Amino acid sequence: MDRIILLGSHRERIVDWLMGHPRGHERGAIIYFRRFARPVDGLPFSQRFVSFDVELMDGDWILDSSQFHLRINMRKFPQVYHRCEKENLVLGFIHNHPRGILEFSEKDNINEANIIHGLAGCNGLSSHLVSLIYSQGAWSGRIRRGDRPTQVRLVRHIAILSDKLELHSVRDRGDLLKTFLRQEATFGKPFNAKLRSLRAVVVGLGGTGSPVATMLARSGIGELILIDGDKLEDTNMNRVRGYTSSDVGQKKAKSLKKFIDRLGVGVKVIAFPDFLGESGEAIDSLSSADIVFGCTDDVIGRDLLNQSLYYYGHLLIDSGLTGFIQEGEDGMPHLRDHRGRVSCILPEEGLVFDVRVL
Repeated sequence: MDRIILLGSHRERIVDWLMGHPRGHERGAIIYFRRFARPVDGLPFSQRFVSFDVELMDGDWILDSSQFHLRINMRKFPQVYHRCEKENLVLGFIHNHPRGILEFSEKDNINEANIIHGLAGCNGLSSHLVSLIYSQGAWSGRIRRGDRPTQVRLVRHIAILSDKLELHSVRDRGDLLKTFLRQEATFGKPFNAKLRSLRAVVVGLGGTGSPVATMLARSGIGELILIDGDKLEDTNMNRVRGYTSSDVGQKKAKSLKKFIDRLGVGVKVIAFPDFLGESGEAIDSLSSADIVFGCTDDVIGRDLLNQSLYYYGHLLIDSGLTGFIQEGEDGMPHLRDHRGRVSCILPEEGLVFDVRVL
């Protein structure tokens, strides 16, 4: 299933508008999305629709409204269709239900049918329409396509990226492994479903990245992409997780995938045994991610992660360790300095927190 991502500034503007009618009527807005639909071999195909701009439906956009309905002026849509075609954007339509109902109504079906019919006629049968409902702090969404206008695709989740990551309308598959029952008892029933809804990428699988990847798998993350072009060395063995001596000389990404597969915790994991800056497929896989963990000391790789954060609209957690070892008068190596850092970065917020340990 596909995913819908709203940036925090767009969410704030939309909610203020939808909830601001003086008589509590329904309101609507246009959201323009960027669509990222690059397949990742080995993982289920799942498009991401990331919000790009917002247009509020006021003035002559609205023919009639009340607390129970919203009738929009379809003659205003050609200009919206034109912008989508010109800027390669996906059309989104959102409205609120003041009565607190998150389900789509028959009137919603009619409105969407009219919008997708006009959109497909102007921009082609491959056009997409993203539909959203907001009510009392919760979100619901679905997607239609021009060549199959009557078919509704439910979404995996709706993510809000503000100063944190929020997940709404998460689909619980109901086949939870016994391994994760204690997590559910501790953190509540939505916790495991939200984790399973996420696709994470770990770039760099050494002393920092291998523990991150194995902990993500053991916590119940749904899908995991491992990226590292390095081979495991025997000098790595004092600080890595998930490897054995038989893996020395092998690509870290492939070896760690084998280890996680053997855990039997249900995570779908794939490996790119390449450096991020040297693999187009690995770079493309970033566009499919909800969260990226940067655990690399590769300068080019880190630059690519920073760029992808803003373009693809995902959460980046960057971490690393460094140290200075000097040979002493006794001829033995001595650790003179050791530092660590964990930084959380969001596309609109920039650096949310930066924890440094000396």
